[in-house]
Amino acid sequence: MKITVETMVRAPLSTVWTAYTSPEDIVQWNAASDDWHTTRSTVDLRPGGKFCSRMEAKDGSFGFDFEGTYTTVEPNRLIEYSFGDRTARVELSEGSGGVTVRVSFDSEESHSVEQQREGWQSILDRFRRHTEAKSADDFDFILGDWQVRHRRLNARLSGCTEWTEFSGTTSTRKILGGLGNVEDNVLRFPEGDVRAAAFRSFDPQTRTWSIWWLDGRFPHRLDVPVVGGFSGNVGLFFADDTLDGRPIKVRFTWRTNPGGNPTWEQAFSGDGGATWETNWMMEFERVAAS
Repeated sequence: MKITVETMVRAPLSTVWTAYTSPEDIVQWNAASDDWHTTRSTVDLRPGGKFCSRMEAKDGSFGFDFEGTYTTVEPNRLIEYSFGDRTARVELSEGSGGVTVRVSFDSEESHSVEQQREGWQSILDRFRRHTEAKSADDFDFILGDWQVRHRRLNARLSGCTEWTEFSGTTSTRKILGGLGNVEDNVLRFPEGDVRAAAFRSFDPQTRTWSIWWLDGRFPHRLDVPVVGGFSGNVGLFFADDTLDGRPIKVRFTWRTNPGGNPTWEQAFSGDGGATWETNWMMEFERVAAS
């Protein structure tokens, strides 16, 4: 008897394929419950190639090798394999909502059909969560603790040319199972320290980020989110907002600067995006591990 389970993964097809076939990924998702884990994985991804995943109970009470032989490998589309006297088929199909992953396998007699379906579905659900979180790595470059150099325009969209420079610190960590992060800031303004936070969340379906800013002086007031994403090492994020009752556009620009210091800029436009005035710049320097 064939049993079929499936899930929809909101991530690019290439990311889904890699997460399903890479040993580094397999050890992170291949378990039916939190009581189990895969301690090692080997993959020879070709027809006739072997695979093996060592699956063990976390309390050390039991373990086994899930192993077999690939019979068909069509990148980004299809995997078929045999394991013991049974076979399985993994199909990937890309649609408007994401990538459907469908797994069909021969049942065995030692467990009920429902138990087998639940176990394989649980593994596939863990794969989905892992893969969607894996695709949300754009801001990994800013994780951790940083010293920050700030340069801030004293007045916005008023022809001002005077800037104030000050220092600060920031600490960023992941939340939401990897689909978001929170940035805790200390801004050392000349008139005194201010706490602030940025919240970022990732939409795997649209592959866009939404970013909210919360000023500790006004903790009840959450700014309009800027929305956008990265192209290479530059991220652009936009929002429609108001300044003193006047409609404006807001732009955040992140530059990851691999091998150097990341930077962030905020700019406003009062003419619908025809021209922009940068009003805040930050340069980040990582705090050395103690």
